[in-house]
Amino acid sequence: QEEWVIKDMETYGGIQQPMGKQKYSSKEWSKSEQCYDYHREHCKKYGHCSRGPTLRMKEEILFDMWALYYSEFLAGTWMSTLTRTICHWKGFEESLYNGNQCFLQWKWQDTVDGKNTDWYTLDGLNVTALFD
Repeated sequence: QEEWVIKDMETYGGIQQPMGKQKYSSKEWSKSEQCYDYHREHCKKYGHCSRGPTLRMKEEILFDMWALYYSEFLAGTWMSTLTRTICHWKGFEESLYNGNQCFLQWKWQDTVDGKNTDWYTLDGLNVTALFD
């Protein structure tokens, strides 16, 4: 993250994740080191081997994804590979209106067609701003 973004988030109550061996670091709970030898023995068969820090990062990402999968509402800031994967894991019907980033094309079409006015509303929208 850029430093100004972190400072801005902290201004509004955000808490920066400590890095390294500080308290709450994934090094405190990660199982990647225990699995590294096994990974090295089998990774070539799949054509993708990782170094230790990368393996730990992947573990953190999967942990995040599982937590987000079980959340009632998936709130994301942009459509990333992680977000899109979670949307698909949850399924179309389950995540269409239970997340702000899932299946935007269909959500927008429902809004434009008037099928769902609980999610977005076009009232007060400057239509010329959309099409200019």
